[in-house]
Amino acid sequence: MNLEETARTYFSAFENKDIDALAEMFHDSVSLKDWNICASGKESVLEANTNIFESVGGLSVRIQNLYVCGLTAIAELLIFVDDADALPVVDIIKFNTVEKIESIVAYRGN
Repeated sequence: MNLEETARTYFSAFENKDIDALAEMFHDSVSLKDWNICASGKESVLEANTNIFESVGGLSVRIQNLYVCGLTAIAELLIFVDDADALPVVDIIKFNTVEKIESIVAYRGN
């Protein structure tokens, strides 16, 4: 699997609130940082994702653009939560050499 496919699989697992799939994709020392969350370590990042999933009803992720450079994927996304307007987000995902996710940094748009 190439990194673009792996990134698309990640966004699909996130959209489907599939914690088991995310756990398989995360490196043990994965980190997550966004405008509300800062978590380090696989269990903490999975807990942060679980909290996100439990706090929303419907969740949809639309990939607008996806770029891969080396071991980094950058995605321009529109995220829809419940019936709210689209939330523009840019995710920067860094992988290790075995295509496990080592870090996710998410930036919220306007």
